[in-house]
Amino acid sequence: MMNTLHERFAAQAAQTPDAIALTFEGRSLSYEALNARANTLAQRLIAEGVVPESLVALLVERGFDMVIGILGILKAGGAYVPLDPAYPTERLAFQLSDCEAPVLVTQRGIALPETTAKILTITADDTEDDGACTENPLTAVSEKNLAYVIYTSGSTGQPKGCLVEHRNVLPLFDNPVFTTTEHDVWTLFHSYAFDFSVWEIWGALLHGGRLVIPTDAERRAADSFHALLRREGVTVLNQSPTAFSQLMAADEDAPKLESLRTVILAAEKLEVASLKPWFARYGDAQPALWNLYGITETTVFVSYRRILATDTDSTVSPIGVAFPGWTMHVVNGELWVSGAGVTRGYLKRPELTDERFVCYQEQRVYKSGDLVAVLPNSELDYIGRADLQVKLRGHRIELGEIEAALVQFPGVRGSAVALHSEKLVGYTIGQKPDSSALGNHLRAHLPVYMVPTVFVHLESFPMTVNGKLNRRALPLPPSALPPSPCPVGEAPLEQVLALWQHVIGTNEALTGDDVFFDIGGHSLLLPIVRDGLKKLFDVELSLVELFEYPSAKALAQRVSQPAQTSQNNGIRDRAARQREAIARLRRH
Repeated sequence: MMNTLHERFAAQAAQTPDAIALTFEGRSLSYEALNARANTLAQRLIAEGVVPESLVALLVERGFDMVIGILGILKAGGAYVPLDPAYPTERLAFQLSDCEAPVLVTQRGIALPETTAKILTITADDTEDDGACTENPLTAVSEKNLAYVIYTSGSTGQPKGCLVEHRNVLPLFDNPVFTTTEHDVWTLFHSYAFDFSVWEIWGALLHGGRLVIPTDAERRAADSFHALLRREGVTVLNQSPTAFSQLMAADEDAPKLESLRTVILAAEKLEVASLKPWFARYGDAQPALWNLYGITETTVFVSYRRILATDTDSTVSPIGVAFPGWTMHVVNGELWVSGAGVTRGYLKRPELTDERFVCYQEQRVYKSGDLVAVLPNSELDYIGRADLQVKLRGHRIELGEIEAALVQFPGVRGSAVALHSEKLVGYTIGQKPDSSALGNHLRAHLPVYMVPTVFVHLESFPMTVNGKLNRRALPLPPSALPPSPCPVGEAPLEQVLALWQHVIGTNEALTGDDVFFDIGGHSLLLPIVRDGLKKLFDVELSLVELFEYPSAKALAQRVSQPAQTSQNNGIRDRAARQREAIARLRRH
């Protein structure tokens, strides 16, 4: 019996050796070739001493090497620890130090954090057919051994590694709820350091399907990703609601996605009203649209619910019922989970493991920290994270309840709510609503203390590397910006630095050599910086110009002598700055 992921994959490769397993940038790799290249890497890892329970760090760019690396580590008997090059260096360094992986698999040209691990670079032998190993390694790994260690978000402290065994993962793909075949085409949209990727990778490769790997540029631009879905004939699409809201906007003016048969939304609370434009165009027969709820600590997904057009008239966010093998318990409004997917716990965090993984009704359960309500049909309504509750003037407020009411307003396709300076701020995407009408709509559905006093319309929401809403990157509302963040008599440099501190929300001392994007700034904050400069210096700057003058010193010189600067800058110097600005704009 095949009780590990790599054994199941090897059996599939033997069954359909010539079928295409991976597609990336117009190139393809067959099941036979992928299996052989992974075998070659596995033999190198075995020679380095990798055995069952060995943690092997993997730091590679998007492409074939991601999947070759994962398979090679598993075939050697080890557990992979995915490190995304897009993450900050400090986070990567912490993860490497924390997991104490003896080996780091990487590629040439990637900047590596400081580490004591043995560096193993993926070579042409691993990525070319010539010389690849056709024999599957024999190891003593079993279903009870680790398959991977994925680090959860560090938004409330240092990231923590979740220990996931083969037996936690395989039941996901043996369930009768979703049927997938060798004819299906999936995308690896998410970061391989985010456990949504586990569903995408093995959903395709354990069933003989094809896995399309979008480039970073295609993932970031919804219109490019939409074009890729059409071009590759993708049939199974997995998205966070935030990412899907961008895709829906791109879909409105593009040919329909005729090949799609299944859309799975997960990783965030789904506001079903936001899907009205999608159902208006596609109906709810094909593609079938599902809302899945999941947790890293209980192995990707726990429950499922088919979403229909009739659901969009409700403010409920239904997460349905548990997958076979998982059980959901509601304890004082909090969701606890038991069953097949409950993982081993946290790496080197026994106290936290004991706190979150407890015994309940003679079962080992994970306390999710998510708030839910039981609906009349016994399904669950996802309310939100317990840590997303805020307290304002004595009232305890669920931000998710306000967000659900916002997307009920005509034309609003997505919403977010944050608390800034004791004010609730509502963010929307889609058609720009009239603030007065939006406020009246909310007052008809919510207590007055839950109605935001400020509304901000965005072209799109900032997203994390994992495709979730990046709440920390939501821009401050213009009304939160004071007319002058520092005394008028201060020098331009001091005024620029004070403005940056306020917009970014930091009290750290800054210098003239600091660069806006290196101290926490990002492109969504630039309009607020531009407005602040207008108030302080009565100068009109374009967003491109803000990229041209990224350091505080350069920007202070520009705003203090706007006329002279524009007249005296040489054409060649300005062209060079603009080239640099465009490159910076693409990065941010």
